[in-house]
Amino acid sequence: MPKYLSKEEMYSQCNAKGNFIPKKELDINKIKSMVKIAQEDLETARELKPKLRWNTIYKLSYDALHQLTEAFILFEKIKSLNHQCLFSYL
Repeated sequence: MPKYLSKEEMYSQCNAKGNFIPKKELDINKIKSMVKIAQEDLETARELKPKLRWNTIYKLSYDALHQLTEAFILFEKIKSLNHQCLFSYL
């Protein structure tokens, strides 16, 4: 069974392994595009609620959260190589 790490431990591990990639420039168009994709995912998830498509709703909601988190850290000119590192950075 894998050992669960605190957010601080995960951040330190990600940082030590080089999983945070500095970006040279701030790409506002990319950020806007990511936010638009997240909005579309959330809109689609809302449309599926009456159909009780919970697995799809969950996946779309997580994808939206992932996109928004990635867009948020791009404001600091950082890219993460995986989900765990992305959320620990946040």
